[in-house]
Amino acid sequence: FSTEPFERHYVNRPFAELVGHKRDTGAEVAGRETFVDPEDYQRMADDLAQGVERDNVIAQRVRPDTGELWWSSVSTRKIDFAGREAALVWVHDISGPKSREEQLAQSALQLRAILESCTTAVCVFRRVSEEREYIYASNRMLEMFGARDVGELNAFGFINTFANPNEAIEMRERHHQGQYRQDAIFERVRLDGSRFWGMGTASEIEFEGQPAAIVWITDISDRVDAENRTAQHANQLRDMLETSEAGVSVFRRGTLERVYANQGFLRRFRDW
Repeated sequence: FSTEPFERHYVNRPFAELVGHKRDTGAEVAGRETFVDPEDYQRMADDLAQGVERDNVIAQRVRPDTGELWWSSVSTRKIDFAGREAALVWVHDISGPKSREEQLAQSALQLRAILESCTTAVCVFRRVSEEREYIYASNRMLEMFGARDVGELNAFGFINTFANPNEAIEMRERHHQGQYRQDAIFERVRLDGSRFWGMGTASEIEFEGQPAAIVWITDISDRVDAENRTAQHANQLRDMLETSEAGVSVFRRGTLERVYANQGFLRRFRDW
């Protein structure tokens, strides 16, 4: 194309077949009728008029002879053509790859919708990332850690979400080696510094075209607190029985298996 005036001076046969024109088109306006969005054409025309070079500019186009829609990738270079300033333009049909990209994007949207409907908090990490970069976090996950978005989680840092940083490093190394645990329990830290107990399960996944690790986390703080209180009550009972002068023995119901005897009980048998 010459830039002043903006005219097409030459097309090869593949170009003519691609855009649905005869090869011998003469000096005419540069195929604006092939662009679905006129603004795509105008941007290209403005760039060519200013001598700006571009690579892989994507635009949807239509073949005038058939009405078929297709995706094009356009690259341009400034050249001298028969003593005049001009632009050399390459056009590629990328409908196949573009269609696959759209399918991947649709699949990604569907996967995100599924994860958002999950009653368990879910997040996805970039598997090859040394810093354990979050790619995605469901609303439940963001609420669990008190973050507004994935960016805030990444700024806070994966390791900082663990009360024990060594546990975070150990988990990261296991994931790098493709080792994933089920129902692993760790004390976690929210962005405001408060803590909770989380039980997580992880596995490998391909997420939006890249290798990743997906993690489900359940807040089990209530369960851990109940277990701790039970253990505390058991220790208190054991302490009370150990200081008792009375001999006490505990049997398992049904089997009558002795599971505990305090010192008072054991002393009496030693005395005998």
